[in-house]
Amino acid sequence: MMTSKTERASFSASSAALLAIPYSITPGQSRNFDLTTSSYIASTGSSTDPPYLYSQLKSKEWIQRYGLKSQKLTFDQILQQIGFKRVESFDPVIGKTITAKYAGNLYHEVQQDNGDRYVLTCRPEKLREYHHRLIRMLNLLRKRLLFITNGSRRLFGIIGEPSVCLVCDCKNFDHGIFNQFQISLTNLLKEQISKIKKFNIIWVSNDNEQFREQPIDANASNIDQAVWARVKIGISFGLGLSEVWPKYWYGCD
Repeated sequence: MMTSKTERASFSASSAALLAIPYSITPGQSRNFDLTTSSYIASTGSSTDPPYLYSQLKSKEWIQRYGLKSQKLTFDQILQQIGFKRVESFDPVIGKTITAKYAGNLYHEVQQDNGDRYVLTCRPEKLREYHHRLIRMLNLLRKRLLFITNGSRRLFGIIGEPSVCLVCDCKNFDHGIFNQFQISLTNLLKEQISKIKKFNIIWVSNDNEQFREQPIDANASNIDQAVWARVKIGISFGLGLSEVWPKYWYGCD
C-alpha cells in the first residue's frame, strides 16, 4: 500500500498489499476485510461444527433458531430445570409475608433479577452437564461471530434474501481503490450470491449497464460469467471505472 501526494491510499491486487489493509483494529489485532472467509475459517473451524453455524440466516433469525433460548440455556430456563421456585406470599390477615423453608440451609438458593428465589436441588453431575453445554454454546457463538465478521459479510452483511439485484456506482474515477473494490465485489459473488437463488447486477456510470435483462439463477456458471464480465469491463475502460461499490439491495421478483 502506498500513499500519494493527495494522502489517498493506493492499493494493488497483490497478496502482500492486501494483507496490509485492515478492516478493523482491536487491541493487539488487525484483520483484512478482503481475506476470503474460506481461508480464514478453515484455520479456526472444525469438522464437528454443525452445518447451521455457517448458514446465511440473518443474525436475528439465527439467534431465534439456535441461540441460548432455543436450546433452553438461558439463566431463567436453567434455574427451572435444576431447582424450584421458593414460595413466598403475603398474608393479608396477619399482614406479613409467609416464606416456606426447605430443609433449613441444606440447599443452595439463587435469586433472579426480578427477586424470585430458586432452591437448587439438582445433583453435581447435572450442573456439570449444563456447564459443558454452556461452554460448547459459547464456542459456537464465538465461531458464528467470526463467520459473520469475515470476508464479504464484514462489508455487506449477511445476504439472506432469495433474489437480489446488486447496484454498483461506477461514477467515481478514483484509480487508487479500484482493485480493492473489485476484489470485494468478486468475493461477494463467490461467497454469498452463489448461495441464493437468483441475482442480477446493474453498473451505474455514464451509460447504465446491467448484467442480464432479468434475474438469473445463481449457479456456478453464471457467477463465473459475472466475475469475468466485471474484470473485462474494468480492463476495457483502462481501470477507469474505479468505484465498484454496491449502493443498495432490493429483492428481484
